[in-house]
Amino acid sequence: MKKNLVETFIDLVKIDSPSGEEEKICVYIQKRLSAMGVKSQVDKSGNLFAKVDGVGVPVILSAHMDTVEPGKNIKPKIINGVIKSDGTTILGADNKIAIASIINALQQVNPNRRRSLEIVFSVREETDGGIADFDFSLLQGRTGILADKATDVGIIELASPWIENLEITINGLSAHSGSPEKGINALTVASNAITNLDWGRINDETTSNIGVISGGSVMNTIPEKVFLQGEVRSFSRKKLDNQIIKIKKTFESTTKKYAADLGFIANNYCNGYVFKKSDEYVDRVAGVMKSLGIKPKYEIAFGGSDANTFIKNGINLVNIGDGGRDPHTLKESVTIADLEKIAMIFTSYIQSV
Repeated sequence: MKKNLVETFIDLVKIDSPSGEEEKICVYIQKRLSAMGVKSQVDKSGNLFAKVDGVGVPVILSAHMDTVEPGKNIKPKIINGVIKSDGTTILGADNKIAIASIINALQQVNPNRRRSLEIVFSVREETDGGIADFDFSLLQGRTGILADKATDVGIIELASPWIENLEITINGLSAHSGSPEKGINALTVASNAITNLDWGRINDETTSNIGVISGGSVMNTIPEKVFLQGEVRSFSRKKLDNQIIKIKKTFESTTKKYAADLGFIANNYCNGYVFKKSDEYVDRVAGVMKSLGIKPKYEIAFGGSDANTFIKNGINLVNIGDGGRDPHTLKESVTIADLEKIAMIFTSYIQSV
């Protein structure tokens, strides 16, 4: 298993697949599935779906095919049992650890002792969530697993937040910087609103952030427009909504004070969820880990994944730690030992009881 698994992982990370450019890796996965007699189909957004015959009600496996940048021309190397890039790109362990593990599991498990499977390889998870375009009515299964959490092997994610993206536009009035009283400085409006709000950790369940501020045209002109992008995330839908209302009201009152105009858009990025350790689908994953000598540990995450969208659609996918280190950086890595452990979890998970 070890040699084939590592070779598959190396093959995968060598295939460029930044968000929105997953075609080549999709073709590679389809060829590997076809070689095992598994048919697959690609939807209009590029998500890849496969059904695998087996025993009982299907369980669902999922992984995303895209990576962040810089993720082109990756040159993986192995040093003392650790797989990493040459330092000029990411490695792509996120989420190719999971893809390699799923392919490996299909190879390892005897078809006569394999659960029925429904497998979804998604696009654009790192950007705008292509899984949202997937037709979930195709799925009969209601439970499953994915590994998209760059933490220790054995971690089981019990909760993930609701996340709302914000786009705020302040429209003022331009004027020459020598006659500022003739203009309405959009930057002044934005900065006053920002300083009248709390940012960062709002409470134990909620965070709030402005991540992008842009505006102005030339240095000697009063900035007429300022554009802000940010987000609010919370494990409580009510607290998230309250924070967004507070932000909106503050910007509304500030723009009114300065006679500016406001554009305010809040878009749902993902729905949150909360599991219990005793939930059957969580307990099953924990049981698989215990059977392999891996001690389950439970965490909540302030980030989202494709699991959020599956759960929103009534499918309880459990997200687990994939053993990756330093995701989204040039230092990204995974040990061969951890890669093997994740592959073993997937392999054991799809075996019929």
